[in-house]
Amino acid sequence: VNLEEFRFKERSPEAFSKNIVIGLIGRLTPIKGHPLFLKAMARVVRVFPNVKIQMIGDSPKPQYKEELAALARNLGLADCTQFLGTRYDIPDLLSQMSLLVVPSVGEEAFGRVVIEAGACGVPVVATRIGGMVDIIEHEKDGLLVPPNDPRVLADSILRILKDEKLKAALASALRVKVEKQF
Repeated sequence: VNLEEFRFKERSPEAFSKNIVIGLIGRLTPIKGHPLFLKAMARVVRVFPNVKIQMIGDSPKPQYKEELAALARNLGLADCTQFLGTRYDIPDLLSQMSLLVVPSVGEEAFGRVVIEAGACGVPVVATRIGGMVDIIEHEKDGLLVPPNDPRVLADSILRILKDEKLKAALASALRVKVEKQF
């Protein structure tokens, strides 16, 4: 990852609590776990009603995007969820995020978006699957959760949102790992 492009950004607790943006970056396909993410976010929004949800990436099948939008509406998330499509300003989007979630439900190789988030100082919650376990060390530089469990995913997201020290420690540790290894 290019550390000049993906710059580390310190975030004040005040800015963090006023503008909470939780993102998922990846094409809209079933393997990426978007439904899992939305179900978890329905729980998170009950505790933090000012959360903004950003889903970045497009679907090779427009019908799948419509299904996700319908799920967001059914979960009461339509007003706080943005489908941003394909974007080429990922460093800027990451710099605005409070947290990146990588809820993959199928085996994937390497999660480049995780190291990009780490470079920007964004803490990460990811499912314990595929390449995520090669990047994130649970409780040290991110949180890993089992796939297909929206309750545990929501609890991990809430844990970071409620604990400023944990958020800062995970973000700093992941940045150091990115600098040394990626």
